[in-house]
Amino acid sequence: MSLVDLLLEQKIIVISIIAALIPLLLAAGFMVRKRVLHMLSQRAKKRAAQQAEAEARQAAEAIMQSTRSEAAVSQPEPTAPAENAPQKEADKPAEETAKALAEAAKSETSDQNQSSDEIQSLLSSVFADEETDERRAMLLEGTTPIEIGELAQLCHAVAGQLRANSKARGA
Repeated sequence: MSLVDLLLEQKIIVISIIAALIPLLLAAGFMVRKRVLHMLSQRAKKRAAQQAEAEARQAAEAIMQSTRSEAAVSQPEPTAPAENAPQKEADKPAEETAKALAEAAKSETSDQNQSSDEIQSLLSSVFADEETDERRAMLLEGTTPIEIGELAQLCHAVAGQLRANSKARGA
């Protein structure tokens, strides 16, 4: 008979082994469950962030397209001079044309600036964390600007004290 057969024949040893293994298996099961739940919650947070980012991107694209369409509608299309139109209108001075193009470009850039401001405010509202902003403001309340020279002197003084303490302990 082998040692394993002798151990399995005695019921008290088998019961003791089972009684010792049950809590260990339960603890391992709870640990695995906790890790799985944590991974699932992290995955859900990541998906929610990606979805919010995609929605913000879609909203920004929609604003950009509406701005482009408004700019396209607001810009007059050049028309070909009619056959019977006077020759004077067909021969506009280059200065007037340049002024018109400059005004159109200026209005387009102002529209783009306005749309970029709208996009920025939308993204800020989506990704702003008010708790973090409040916490940072609270932390910055009691701070004052630090002079580099004063900081260097303080570092040298602390380093000197640490050296003196380490020499005193070592001696």
